[in-house]
Amino acid sequence: MAETPAPLKILRALVKGDAAAVRRSLGAGDMDAGSFFQFAHSHRLGSVAYRALRDLGLAGALPPRALAAAKASSLTEGRRGERLATQMRELAGQLERHELEVLYVKGPLFSERFYGGADARGFADLDILLRVPDDVDRVESVLRQAGFEPAFRTLLGRRITRYFSHHFEYRRDSLPLDVHWELQRHFTFAIDYQRVWATREHVTLAGHPYPTASNEYELVLQILGILTDLQVGKLALRSVVDVYRLLETVHGDMDWRGFLEVRARERILRPSVYVLDLVLTVLQCHDRFAALAAILQEHLPGVPPRDPALRAVVESRPLDLGQKLLALRLYETTLPAAVAWWLVSLPFRFAVYGVAPRLLGRGR
Repeated sequence: MAETPAPLKILRALVKGDAAAVRRSLGAGDMDAGSFFQFAHSHRLGSVAYRALRDLGLAGALPPRALAAAKASSLTEGRRGERLATQMRELAGQLERHELEVLYVKGPLFSERFYGGADARGFADLDILLRVPDDVDRVESVLRQAGFEPAFRTLLGRRITRYFSHHFEYRRDSLPLDVHWELQRHFTFAIDYQRVWATREHVTLAGHPYPTASNEYELVLQILGILTDLQVGKLALRSVVDVYRLLETVHGDMDWRGFLEVRARERILRPSVYVLDLVLTVLQCHDRFAALAAILQEHLPGVPPRDPALRAVVESRPLDLGQKLLALRLYETTLPAAVAWWLVSLPFRFAVYGVAPRLLGRGR
């Protein structure tokens, strides 16, 4: 990008807690606060931006209408978060009674750990990862007893559908729950699930401890999520800010060389290097994470150029062939093999994630 857009300048200062820089940008007329809030909202950062402005004492810079909208949005997200947290507590009790082991990932626990409170960042659903992938049917039985209904379809049966996907979605009272048997699915991935479980942590929310992924694997989840969003044209700045907040928490304790060595064994080194470099570049925070930036520099010659992804996330560009091919080149295989996997898996992923052509069976 030849010139940094004004809203990105403000966002960079906001996530770094630089109130003076935010004031300078707003005061210089680069962009008014109302327009910036609209930009933040378009990137699913409305609640986060409002809270950051409020914490820096700058919420009063928002025009009255924008301020009212920001408060209303934050209140709505807070209520939804409370409902999801209640649902998570009930779900944990039901799964524990049936001796089903799961990790609670992303969602309210992510917000609690990396944003400082379960209500500090809006989230739309709950995600659990099964310790035993074949427990899907047992978990579904428990969920149905609790009032959940499948919100997915399968193509040519569950077993083959599961081979090409990584989670099934269930709903109760319009609230989604994603049941994962893998973090993400691709034929190249060799994620060490023994390590995922061996490094798990417990996070207490509202007095209840929940098993969850370690900081290491929460970061892996974010990296793989950004890779998927880039591939389908849905990459938003909120995902970039999520990784930034996670890095703020872990960077002082993380052995970054060791982190990347494990990713190489798991065959996700290329996307990890690419996504982490993308985050540091978008938010211009190489100096804050200097140890990570130095190690990434060693690997950058082997990954595709970052400019297409920068344009995709900052300018909210719609998906095009170049962006699709860029994402496919990030997998640890040849481009023809990545394209072939994408084409073969596409009907199955369409089935699970929202398209229902003939031959599909609902929840079967």
